[in-house]
Amino acid sequence: MIPIEELLEAGVHFGHRVNKWNPKMAPYIFGERNGVHIIDIIQTLGYLEESYLFLSKYTVKGALRNSSSPSNPKTFGEGIGQKVLFVGTKKQVASIVQAEAENSHANYVNHRWLGGLLTNWSTIKLCIAKLKTLRASGLFENTEISSVNNSTKTSLVTTKKEKALLKKQYEKLKKFFSGIENMSDIPDIVIIVGQDCEMNAVKECQKLASSWRSDTNSTKGGNALPRTITILDTNCDPSLADLFIPANDDSTKSVELILKKLGEAIRIPR
Repeated sequence: MIPIEELLEAGVHFGHRVNKWNPKMAPYIFGERNGVHIIDIIQTLGYLEESYLFLSKYTVKGALRNSSSPSNPKTFGEGIGQKVLFVGTKKQVASIVQAEAENSHANYVNHRWLGGLLTNWSTIKLCIAKLKTLRASGLFENTEISSVNNSTKTSLVTTKKEKALLKKQYEKLKKFFSGIENMSDIPDIVIIVGQDCEMNAVKECQKLASSWRSDTNSTKGGNALPRTITILDTNCDPSLADLFIPANDDSTKSVELILKKLGEAIRIPR
């Protein structure tokens, strides 16, 4: 696991100002310094390990269920990653969320969370299908693409005005859906950075929790598994997360360090 010195150097232990705290985070706070809450970094390490082990065990089971060649690292990573969704739309963490998700062959949302992304999945799938159609046309990624079949272009566009409208639609779809373009179904695990900014995602996960648990029982047997892993700062609510890691969710170094460790659990071959 990560050395404590490295966690301290990344500022993982720095919370919010004391007047911004959520009392439910009290058990995970070591104290305060200069009006700022200090997170108990020993607990951070313990909860990070718990989340890491959960992901590791999940990926082993997932590899056996979904991959014909679990010993192949690339096949293994791609197959399991597609069942994981990273969520973090705060400006300072958006690029980190995207990078770690891509490294893990996982899905991500790093712009605004669109309402119904999980609870209205059938509609979202139509938007993704439209994005794929427009991307495959070759009309928008580059202005000159010799390899694109002209008949494909003609079937989509007949006038410059029509192309301009489609380009606008394409750019919007790409902004919001490119991170989940390869997500074939509702994810099994959602990793959330910045609970205070991602409450819509949290609520949708909670709404689907009962159906996820029912599906887990029917397909895998045993007790329902937790589905969300959340980095919780001192202004967050631990009761809204299945698994959580008490840590600074505003610092880029803190978020990057934690997501890299969670990503390792997804990628590691067995």
